Amino acid sequence: MSPTSLIELSIRILYNVIQANTFDYLIEVLNLSEKLHVKFDDLSGGWKQRVTLALATLHQPEILFLDEPSIGLDPSARREMWSLIRLLRERGSTIVATTHYMEEAEQLCDRVAMIYNGQLKALNSPRELIIEGSVDCLAFTGEGIGSDDVSSLPGVVRVEKNQDEYKVFCVDMQSTAYHIFSYCREKNILLSNFRFEKGSLDDLFIRYLEEEKIV
Repeated sequence: MSPTSLIELSIRILYNVIQANTFDYLIEVLNLSEKLHVKFDDLSGGWKQRVTLALATLHQPEILFLDEPSIGLDPSARREMWSLIRLLRERGSTIVATTHYMEEAEQLCDRVAMIYNGQLKALNSPRELIIEGSVDCLAFTGEGIGSDDVSSLPGVVRVEKNQDEYKVFCVDMQSTAYHIFSYCREKNILLSNFRFEKGSLDDLFIRYLEEEKIV
């Protein structure tokens, strides 16, 4: 079936609870006009998500549950989906979404709940979660220093290396930076692009995941 057929069929089924001109409104908002007569199976993942979202919002629900709304989408299609979700929220719908994309949660959600093994680990606004719960990070590049060397320094929680760049997660950035500089001075190691970074929801997610592994 084409998007047109799917939406029109749903409108007939829900004719007692939807408002007039709903079809035209959804087509315009979701920008579906160019794909109206294409078979659903022939649509890309992004377009299929749009049609699914149109079907889910025909009756303008007060609460809308979305399970991984942008999974499988390329970065461009994902951001378009985010814009559509924001629009639905602005029009009065309360949206509950599950996602493994921390950037998606940070961009879309007023409140984020992190659940591990059925237990609620954190619940707050994205900004407050980052301030209260995430681990801070020191980033730099350097030669002659290894991950094990950095991991052994006081206050270091975790070290990540991507090519020549290190990210050092720590409890106290100033104290850990002092120990890194002292070590590098002693070993005559030159660092570059040294900077202080605030942890992200991704970092917080990984932290809870690692805590679960330890338990």
